Amino acid sequence: MMKIFFPLAAVLLICLCNVQADPTGLYYLTDYSVFVNETCVAKQSACMGRIATGGNVVLSQYSVGEALVTNCQRGDLIVGGSLTFNDGECNRGFVSYALTASVNSVSTFCGVVQRPTGINFTAAWEMLQNTTTSLGKYPANGKANLSNQYLSLVGTDPNINVFAISSATVNAITALNLNVPNNSYAYINIGGTNVTIANMDMSVSATTNRSLILFNTPQALSLTVSNVALIGGILAPNAILNFPMGQLNGSLAAISFQGSPLINYVPFIDPGCICPPCPSLISLPPYSIYVRFNATMMNSQNQGPMAVGGNCTLSHYSVGTALNSTNAPTNVLVVGGNLNFTQGSVNNGNILVTGKAQVSEVSVPNGQILYGPTGIDFATVFGNIEAYTQYVAQLTPNGVVSTLYSNMTLTGSDTLLNVFLLTSQQLQQATQLNVIAPAQSWVVINVPGETNSMSGMQMNINQIDRTRVLWNFFETTSLNMQGISVQGTLLGPRATIDFPNGGIDGSIYAESIVGQGQVSYFPWVPFTPPCPPCQCD
Repeated sequence: MMKIFFPLAAVLLICLCNVQADPTGLYYLTDYSVFVNETCVAKQSACMGRIATGGNVVLSQYSVGEALVTNCQRGDLIVGGSLTFNDGECNRGFVSYALTASVNSVSTFCGVVQRPTGINFTAAWEMLQNTTTSLGKYPANGKANLSNQYLSLVGTDPNINVFAISSATVNAITALNLNVPNNSYAYINIGGTNVTIANMDMSVSATTNRSLILFNTPQALSLTVSNVALIGGILAPNAILNFPMGQLNGSLAAISFQGSPLINYVPFIDPGCICPPCPSLISLPPYSIYVRFNATMMNSQNQGPMAVGGNCTLSHYSVGTALNSTNAPTNVLVVGGNLNFTQGSVNNGNILVTGKAQVSEVSVPNGQILYGPTGIDFATVFGNIEAYTQYVAQLTPNGVVSTLYSNMTLTGSDTLLNVFLLTSQQLQQATQLNVIAPAQSWVVINVPGETNSMSGMQMNINQIDRTRVLWNFFETTSLNMQGISVQGTLLGPRATIDFPNGGIDGSIYAESIVGQGQVSYFPWVPFTPPCPPCQCD
């Protein structure tokens, strides 16, 4: 195997495309959040990315891969020896083991298979050990300033910043701050055979990329990390890593690993890997009816705030009936065009109209009618919503859909995100819909098709909260909802919705809407959708 005798910076700069020609082996820290040569023992926590080990794995009350999109062709827990896994989940990719497996009370949507790892751990470890040594010898070009147990690391190089600190210094500090230029690497070399990083607060500057930070311990045979939220990857290919508590916002490579830290999916990005950006938090505007163009509603109520980008016609209608002084916005009814409002009320806030307003027999307690710009860029907001719907539509279904006559049950077991795909025909024929999913998870119901309808459908939810249910009509231009009782937030940014009667407990985001249906105020709880994993091979 090739030995590294030239500066690591040169290696990092030349390995931009072909990871198989990259002698550093750092792409393993991109592919896997936990990469271990021998044994891995973890409990009562989670690794949000992938795990690969050359030896045995023992997991209990543990979850793997929750931050990733579902792909049953991908191995998310790869074991080169024997696997013991009790009480947990690995639902986004398959589980594989080379020798024996004991798996009990574990949710594995993509299955458990016996097969070789496909990884040459001997060659991988030779590369990583060469890299840790070479990187440890590279001269520091960043400044380390220690003051009253506070360590400040400042680098100015636009490409690579290297810092050298002793194990005694790391053991003594209570706070660490890292500041390097945007998109530059930060390598923190820590000397000593026994290294402890514990009881420390860590922060990084706004310009510092968390995926480009690497803690390197070239001499360490023992590494202990505890009671710290560490930011960056850990390269310790000669060390036994003990991480009893805390958090790692990065990936790790060690001879063996044991502990209970939460390992968030923040992969170290090797220059030879492609890492698609993770989607941003899906946070929707805080309205229960949000329409890009026109709205015509009558003989009913919308319990939350309402925003209309175009003209709005309301008759015998109430807005904001579930609002109070603690949850009401300043402007409860916002209209970007003209308003024609006859008989009704707007509660606990103002009416804001950009165009003309014809208002008759409408009460506005605790508010008034104002004129001026809405302050909302409806085109931009709906562009973002459209992007959300298209991304979510591509998520692989991991829930089970079962049908008995017109009764349909959606069952999910993933503790983070359960995705279902319903056809237009299934939705149209259903009169009873039951949704079962873990309490703190989110549910996405993707419905394709340009024309869709829900008629006479009653919906029940079990464990899951309605504020975490998302109906995604990502292709729909025409949606009819009649005689329904539906729960959740409805995204139909291209849709004209005809809502003659019935009710929805949640929110509606649509191109336009007309009808007499009721919208009860149960605002969407934002969530960050899973990431597409990095690709290094």
